[in-house]
Amino acid sequence: MSYQQIIRVLLMLLVTLKVGFIHCQSIWSNPITGNDPGIFNPYTTGEAKDMNISVSGIGRGVGVTGNAGDDRYNAKGWNSSSFDNGDYFSFTLMPSDLYKITFGTFVYTAQTSGTGPSSFVFRSSLDGFTVNLGSPSSSGATITLSSLPEIKYPSSIEFRLYAWGATSAAGTFSVDGFTFNGSAILPIQLLSFTERVEQNHILLNWSTATEQNNDYMAIERSYDGNNFSEIGRIKGAGSSLERIDYSFVDRFPYQGTNYYRLRQVDYDGTTTFHKVIAVEFTGESVNTLGFVPTPEGIQVQFRAPGAGGSIRLVDAAGRILRTQKFDDQSLSIQISTADLPRGFYVLQVRRADGKVEAWPLVK
Repeated sequence: MSYQQIIRVLLMLLVTLKVGFIHCQSIWSNPITGNDPGIFNPYTTGEAKDMNISVSGIGRGVGVTGNAGDDRYNAKGWNSSSFDNGDYFSFTLMPSDLYKITFGTFVYTAQTSGTGPSSFVFRSSLDGFTVNLGSPSSSGATITLSSLPEIKYPSSIEFRLYAWGATSAAGTFSVDGFTFNGSAILPIQLLSFTERVEQNHILLNWSTATEQNNDYMAIERSYDGNNFSEIGRIKGAGSSLERIDYSFVDRFPYQGTNYYRLRQVDYDGTTTFHKVIAVEFTGESVNTLGFVPTPEGIQVQFRAPGAGGSIRLVDAAGRILRTQKFDDQSLSIQISTADLPRGFYVLQVRRADGKVEAWPLVK
């Protein structure tokens, strides 16, 4: 192996370790201390969680009842001879708006009484509580959860620790403390999103601090701050722990206020919208129209009546696909795109007074 190959392998190992470290932080834990925690359903006192998630507290199913016992979440009623859907301890996690949870491990300590349960399984709501995760036991375990998919807002996930096989209804099982390890992060952590107005275009700049599974970022523009349309895409870095700078030039801004936002898309198609910025443009090359997506295509909207003219839809090869005339009183035109394949197009407006404007469109 060459010196360069050795360095490359070492760098990959360092990145792997760094990513692994980030994904193995505690995102929710509770040492469970105090007088008789088991009488509460759920119990939340003493828990610590990541600020970017919400949690349920530890709770219990309808088939078991809380039981006295200090410094542990205790319950009795585990005496079913086989698995029972109502006999469990439960834990629910949900990411905050825009965030997603990646899991590493679930670690817990536990204890049973002499007549307590003897069989245990740990499952999740992702498959309707049917697949066993790890090997839970009466004294606790470390259960690996890294194979689970990311949980993205507004979804949540519930875990259940089931138990059965107690020899008496008074037999108890308790969780003494637990920790969920993983991460709760944004698909991209956006450091900044700024603009600079040039003579005949607008330059957009943004920077990310971290990225995770970032396929691409779409730049969207609006003329009213409400109806946005994509005008370009920038390839993402996938997963990164370093600052990355991006830029995009809007060569066809329109007169007045232009609104821009970033739409980030994961490899699995999950979409996250980021901040909107407003830019006032009074340069030489301007557009005086906007458009709103409709089920049939797009509705072109003029900011004010003009001298009349025609509008054309052109594909990436320069072929004219649609042509439609408008008069000096027109304020909107419907253009059908339902039968067109996905791709890049340009709307060209040719006015009777000789002005030509263009608007990029990505379907």
